Amino acid sequence: ILSLTFAQEVQVNSQIQKKIGIKTIPAKYQEVSVYQTYPAVVNEDPTLSFSVSSSVDGIVESLYVKQGDFVKKGQILLTVYSPKIADIQANIEMAKVKVSTAKQVLDREEILYKEEVIPYVRYYNAKIEYEKALGELNALKKMLNSYGEIKGNSVVLRSKTTGFVADIKVVKGSPVNIGEQIMLIHSHERLWVVAQVPFKDVERLKVGQTVFVITLTGKKIKGTLSYINHEIDPKTRRNDVRVVVENVGNFLKPNLFVSVEIPVSSMRGLVIPSSAVF
Repeated sequence: ILSLTFAQEVQVNSQIQKKIGIKTIPAKYQEVSVYQTYPAVVNEDPTLSFSVSSSVDGIVESLYVKQGDFVKKGQILLTVYSPKIADIQANIEMAKVKVSTAKQVLDREEILYKEEVIPYVRYYNAKIEYEKALGELNALKKMLNSYGEIKGNSVVLRSKTTGFVADIKVVKGSPVNIGEQIMLIHSHERLWVVAQVPFKDVERLKVGQTVFVITLTGKKIKGTLSYINHEIDPKTRRNDVRVVVENVGNFLKPNLFVSVEIPVSSMRGLVIPSSAVF
């Protein structure tokens, strides 16, 4: 022990180094960032929240999801039966019959006109009636398509994003109105993390700089500082700072308490790996 304590140099041959796992790496001078950690909470990104509503008045015919379910983009959420859709469908069927009849009359009148049995004006009137009937049919089809995806006499509502059903305000058989929110879908692919930073440190921050979000389990996730509030919180006397995080691996959940590690300054010094320190 004494010989090691007062020795200026200890030499270990390569075989012993390999046996006991000694590794060496050159120390070097470089610029390093000095990080400060602040408390934060995870919030949903409101730009990734989607409200589900019906394009027609009606009644919930089928409900395929419940609150808390994970849904994929394009997945069917519910169907809404609508008397208006049923009325349009009935009018389309009648319009089809009218078009078919007008076409038969036009074909007959065309033959008679070519054989010079009837005057041109009669053939022309039959052609006008057919085109009018066809136009009415196409107008009804366009009206039906304007309500979205139709199945029978019902409107099919699908999820516009991949996410979680945050809220459902109806059950099977509930009446719904045009534009009324039926349910809310939250996507957690990207989240906002709001940290509270003392005013003295805020002046050193810049929008766009890279920061790190640290979970309670020690998971470190890269994020981008996107917004610095211009007002001081009257209770904490701190600034709210927003960090945008891509939630790869789904490690973050809304309302989760985390820490945010933000570079507040930099310094130049002799750098060694943290694994070399005992």
